[in-house]
Amino acid sequence: MTALTVLFVLTPRPEESDNFFETNMGSVPGTAYYVVCFGSLGLAMTVATRLFWGSSRHAGAPWLRSGLRTLGTGSAFGVLYSLFRTLLMLVGLLHITVEDARANHVADVLQCTSIALIILGSSIPAIGVRWRVLRDWRSLRDIRPLWAVLTRAVPHVVLDIRSLRPCPRVRLHRAVIEIRDATLVLADYAPADLRERADAAAGRYELTPERSSALAEAIWLHEAVAAKLAGSSPAPAENAQPSPRLPADFDFDVEVDRLRAISEAYQSPAVRAPAGSGMAPAH
Repeated sequence: MTALTVLFVLTPRPEESDNFFETNMGSVPGTAYYVVCFGSLGLAMTVATRLFWGSSRHAGAPWLRSGLRTLGTGSAFGVLYSLFRTLLMLVGLLHITVEDARANHVADVLQCTSIALIILGSSIPAIGVRWRVLRDWRSLRDIRPLWAVLTRAVPHVVLDIRSLRPCPRVRLHRAVIEIRDATLVLADYAPADLRERADAAAGRYELTPERSSALAEAIWLHEAVAAKLAGSSPAPAENAQPSPRLPADFDFDVEVDRLRAISEAYQSPAVRAPAGSGMAPAH
């Protein structure tokens, strides 16, 4: 700032001008001013480029990673703009003829590209957060019917945690946890052969493997809920349905998609059909 102040005072300004660059082309103080100004800008953009691209390699969220890379690209264009403007001033100091209109056009393109990419890179992570919120709301809405049925049968699994305004992500996590806890309890009300019978019942429909698996899960849950609400006693440990275990590579988003499929299947008539066909567990 001190150098810029001194050089600005030393730069002759016989008349007012709205373009400091063009007015001081060939001026030693004016060129020095520009070298200091754009040298500091170029240094800042270089450091920013390195930081953004380096951080993007460690960013977990795709939206954040894309935003950091876009910011890094924008700051890289800022480096090019600073170097180009500085080069033009040095060329003018050497009295080398340059087509001003074309040079200014190139400089403006570099500058506008840099600004546009920096604005876009700053916005992408925010868009990603908003998209995730909307996706969580949709997922929560889709699994809510399944959650309501299971927690009605096993109400004590509902977490007693109060929050003024829990975000959709927190509410979705709670719903997934409570559905899983209810499933673990209901497994005690399902005979050991219920899953095989549910698989067989689901296999009667021409479904994809994913939808067939979801339907089979919904069928045995429906039967277990019916047994629990009817007041049946839990099955003996040796005859109970094996409790599902979390895999080592558990993925929360994959689990949410699985529960959405089960919730959709639970509301289909195919879930209730086996009840009258020998699917109901013995009491």
